[in-house]
Amino acid sequence: MKQKSDSKHGNHNEGAGIDRKLHDPVQDRLIPLEPLDPREIHSVDDLVRAMAKTAFTGRQLGEAADVLEAMARDKDCFVVMTLAGAMTVAKQGLIIAELIDRGIVNAIVSTGALMAHGLVEATGRAHFRHNPEFSDEELYEAGYNRVYDTLEPEQNLDDVERVMHAVFGGWDSTEVMCSYKLNRAIGAHLAKTAKGQRGILKSAYEQNVPVFVPAFSDSELGLDYALTNRERDKQGKPRFRFDPFEDLEHFAATLLKQKRLGIFTIGGGVPLAALLATEAASCFQHGDQGGTFNGNPLMCAVGLAVLERVAAPEFLKSVADTGLYLESELQRISARHGLGEVRGRGLLLALDLKHPIGASIVGQALGDGVLLNSPQPDALRFMPALNVSREEIAAMIDCLDAILARMGAARRVA
Repeated sequence: MKQKSDSKHGNHNEGAGIDRKLHDPVQDRLIPLEPLDPREIHSVDDLVRAMAKTAFTGRQLGEAADVLEAMARDKDCFVVMTLAGAMTVAKQGLIIAELIDRGIVNAIVSTGALMAHGLVEATGRAHFRHNPEFSDEELYEAGYNRVYDTLEPEQNLDDVERVMHAVFGGWDSTEVMCSYKLNRAIGAHLAKTAKGQRGILKSAYEQNVPVFVPAFSDSELGLDYALTNRERDKQGKPRFRFDPFEDLEHFAATLLKQKRLGIFTIGGGVPLAALLATEAASCFQHGDQGGTFNGNPLMCAVGLAVLERVAAPEFLKSVADTGLYLESELQRISARHGLGEVRGRGLLLALDLKHPIGASIVGQALGDGVLLNSPQPDALRFMPALNVSREEIAAMIDCLDAILARMGAARRVA
C-alpha cells in the first residue's frame, strides 16, 4: 500500500531519506524467488533446479545447470570442456568420460596432470585415503605421493610410464608430436589393452573428441616425453619433435567450423605454486619437488615478472596513490548523481547505488567495452589490477558517469 509522505520520509534536513515512488515488482516483471522445500526434493535434478530459484551461488549453480542442459540439447552447439585441478585423483574422471560417451562434450582443454592421473584409473590402478598419522617424510620413503588427503602410489606412476613407453615405441619419429595427437595415441593404446576399464582418453579416442593440454611440459606426460628423448639420444635415435602450435592451429580450425560454441569450465587457468622458507627451515634442494603447479616455463616466467614488478621501488606507493585516486573519483561520481557511500580500501572498493540498478549499469558498460561488477543489485564493486593506470581509471569513470547520466535522464522523463 502506498504511504503518504511524512516527516520521516520528506524532511531532508533530518537526513532520514527522500520521497520515493515505490514500484510493484509484479508490474516491473521481476522474478520472485522460491524457498527450497526439502519435501519437494526427490532427486539431484530436483535439488539443482530448485536452487536455480534461490539466491547467491545456489542460484548460479542452478542457472549453470540450465545452460549446460541447453548446450547438450542443441545439436548445433559444439561444447568445449576446460579442466583444471586434481579431479581425477578425486575420482571424478568417469564423470568426464560419461559426458564424452554421451556426446555432451566435443573437445577438452586440460592440465596434463589431470590426464596423467586419469591414466591410473584407465589402467585399473587405485588411489588411497591418506592416514594423517604418517608424515610426508614417511610417505615419501614408502613411495606414496600425497595430493591433499589422497595418496598416489609411485607404482601408479610407474604404470603410466609403461603406457607412455609403449605409445612412444609405436610413434613415427618423422611425425611432429603435439598434445592432441599424443592423447589420441594414448586413447588408442588403452582401447586395445585396457579392456573393461573406462577412462577419459579412452572415451575421447572412441568418440573422436580431441584433448588439448596447453601446459604439456608441466605434467607426468611431459616428463615421460623428455626422458624418452634422452634415451633416444643415448641410443643414437632421432629425437621426437613436439610443436604446441599444432595444437593451437587444430583447435582454432575445429572451432571455426562450428555454428555455435559452448564452454563448460571446471577450474581454470594454469596454476603456479611456490614455497617460501628461510634457509634454515628449507629441506628442499632444486629439483627435489615436482608437481602439477610448478616447473612450467610459461607460468614461472609470469611469476617472476609479477615478483619483479611488485618488488620494484615505489610500486606499492603507486598502488596506494592509485587507490586514493579511484576512491576520490567514485566519491565525485556519487555526489554528482546522488548515490551512496564509497566503501573499502585501496583498490578494493564498493559504491552504494541506493537503487537496484547494478545489473543495468553492468550491461550498458559492457556494451561500451568496460567490465564492471555488481555483486549486489544496489552496489558496484571495483577491484582492478594493482598496475591499473590513472588513464584506465579515468576512462572507466567517464563511462560510468555517462551511463548514470542517461539513467537519470530516463528517470526524469518517466
